[in-house]
Parts: sequence; C-alpha cells; structure tokens
Amino acid sequence: MARILVVDDEAALRDSLVRTLSGQEHEVEACADGATAMARLERGRFDLLLTDIRLGERSGLDLVAEARRASRALRIVAMTAFGSVDVAVEAMRRGADDFVEKPFRADALTARLERVLEPARLAGEVTRLRRENEALRDELTAGVAEEVLVGSSKALARVRELVDKVAPTTATVLIRGETGTGKELVARRIHRLSGRAERPFVAFNCGAVAESLAESELFGHE
Repeated sequence: MARILVVDDEAALRDSLVRTLSGQEHEVEACADGATAMARLERGRFDLLLTDIRLGERSGLDLVAEARRASRALRIVAMTAFGSVDVAVEAMRRGADDFVEKPFRADALTARLERVLEPARLAGEVTRLRRENEALRDELTAGVAEEVLVGSSKALARVRELVDKVAPTTATVLIRGETGTGKELVARRIHRLSGRAERPFVAFNCGAVAESLAESELFGHE
C-alpha cells in the first residue's frame, strides 16, 4: 500500500482516480490545484504524486519541479494530453519519474504506477530488513554476552564493568587467572560486545600444544 496524492482540476477524473487507486488498497488523497497540493505534501508523507500538467493558475510543471525540490524520495507521475510529447519530456526534465497520456485505461495506469513505486518499495523493504537484522543481532549479542558471565557478586560485577568498558575499543587485552576461573568466557564476552562480533572467535589452548609446535599451529609451517 502506498500513499498517493492525486492532483487534477477535473472533478470527474479526480474522483475516478481516487476510486481506482483506492480499489488497489492505496491510501489516496486528492486536490484540484498546485497550491493545495504543495500544502498537503508539506503536511504529510506521500509515496507518489500523480498530477495533471494543466492546472489552471499554477502549471503542473511548476508543481513537479517544486515537489521534486522538496523531496528526492517522492515518486512523481505527470498526466498529459495525448500527443503532448514535448510537455511530457519537460515534466521529466523537471523531476517527474514517468508520465501517462490521457485518455488512459485504469489497468494501464495502475500498472505504470506500480512500476514507478517498485524501486521505492524495494528500498523500503531492504531498509526494514536491515533494521530487523540489526535489532536481532543486538538482542542476540546482548543475550549471549550476559549468559556467559552469570553471577551477582561484586567481583564479577566489576569484571563485567571492565569488559564493557574495553570491548568497544581496539586495545589488546591480557586476561589473567587460575585454571577454571573463566578467562575464555571473559574473552568471548569482549568479542561479542566488540566491533568484531561478526567475525570468528578462535580459542587456542597453548597448554595442549608443545612449545616447539605452537608457532607452526598459529602461523603455519614452511
């Protein structure tokens, strides 16, 4: 569903367009002149402006240019009389995305508008999916990071505080402690809260590798 503003000084055609586009589940508003149209555009968000080129006192071409200056995201389709190719070209030059020639069939018009709206719809879908992905990743990162360091003691609270402070930085961190105290868990929390969270975390157990083999295991053997 898109929000569409229809501008035409012929009441019969204007009402017909509202019925046709509303029947396609779009939210449609209509007005008869350019001044009212700009006031509507300034008050609310619209996805598409469908305007006639001939609007009496205010040219539809001027409305196209003004609407384009006000918004780069707004899709604009101009309606022109049959054979007015030069006027249609001028409308495109001023910022219209497409034009339709009167008279037109309702199905041809709706198909043309759908093509014009499709890039904006896809861009909106990509933005929505990206935001959802970021939100889910943040929830997952926060949830897992909290789970790996469970406890309510003051000492552990201090550890979490230090981890949260250093994780966003690029500093090298040395974690010390006896076996079984949770050094790797601390390291994993730092990783999950860092800017490198999407990259692999690799734990290397030096105690399980002979000193003579450690360099080859880490950096390869030649």
